[in-house]
Amino acid sequence: MPDLDERLLELLQHDGRASYSELASAASVSRAAVATRLNTLIGTGAVRVVAAVHPEFLGLQAYAHVSIHTAGPAGDTIPALVALPAAVFVSAVSGEHDLVVELRLPDQRELYATVA
Repeated sequence: MPDLDERLLELLQHDGRASYSELASAASVSRAAVATRLNTLIGTGAVRVVAAVHPEFLGLQAYAHVSIHTAGPAGDTIPALVALPAAVFVSAVSGEHDLVVELRLPDQRELYATVA
């Protein structure tokens, strides 16, 4: 069933909320075949269900992608950025800037205060 597995994964990547009936229709197989394959894949750990919540649902309506150039070693700045509750992504990068941080906050006022 590798072909069916690949098709189901492709369909789920496109719409992770698709029902077994929708997947069956799109894959041209029975709903029972879809349920059996997905239950097996989930049961073996080959596939796992992960929920992703849109930040606005959590009240986080202001966000910024901040590029930072450090005067000293970039590694010294990383712990302070990671400690920020608003930092959802921190990365050391190459190029003109040393670090990139993504911030998500409830509103612009808090975003400006955090960046300052």
